[in-house]
Amino acid sequence: LHLSIRRQRQMCIRDSYCTSGALFDDGYSYSTITISDSIESDYSIYYHSNQSEAPDALIDHGKCYAVDFNIPSLLTMDSGKIVDSYTNLENGTLGISTILPGGKLRSNFEYAFTDDGLGFLGNLKTNGNQFMIFLELDGVRGLLLGDTQSDCSFLPSAEGEQIFDYCLLESTFLCSLRRTDINSIEYLEERDFTGSTIKSMKYPSVYRMVSDGQDCALGINGKYQIIAIRVEDLSLIHISEPTIFMNTYL
Repeated sequence: LHLSIRRQRQMCIRDSYCTSGALFDDGYSYSTITISDSIESDYSIYYHSNQSEAPDALIDHGKCYAVDFNIPSLLTMDSGKIVDSYTNLENGTLGISTILPGGKLRSNFEYAFTDDGLGFLGNLKTNGNQFMIFLELDGVRGLLLGDTQSDCSFLPSAEGEQIFDYCLLESTFLCSLRRTDINSIEYLEERDFTGSTIKSMKYPSVYRMVSDGQDCALGINGKYQIIAIRVEDLSLIHISEPTIFMNTYL
């Protein structure tokens, strides 16, 4: 019996599962994680063409911690391209890549982190034209903003600023944050793409933020209520009853 249980556990530990996917006009890309009994697990990114019966093409692979934000994330852009974020422990890099139709991979941003100051990537967000992701590079924190055509720009966090989450609008973005140097007060702010604050209001932390890309956003507050935000005046236009689904994705 003990041997049977151990075999079943080993099979589960080494299982592979899909973690993210995004569409092209003529196919799609997806990422998988193969769980191992070590701290690091293998990840792979594939390209599938609807026009061909050939096996799915492996276009990238590496190792990551199979938890939280370390898993590769893929999103479709309005340009018909796919942007993906990754943390690769195999070569000590993290970054953002663009997957072009046909499965060609192009790097937008890559950073080699050191053993003394590891890198960290947050949630990858997009408004269709731009993408945004929180990152920490050797102790420096901020938001990386870019698109599939040009270089990325880095918006460093101010001293004492802790960003909880964010979402992109058409030409600005919303972020939920705490300023630990001002009595740990939490804010909801709209900022332009240089990082300058346009509007700000005191409001408890918001997570899982998504937007329509224009004038409204959704998020989940600390009471597990879904809130709707009107960007024009940062007013709350709807607050739901608390939900028991703590990990609900909007």
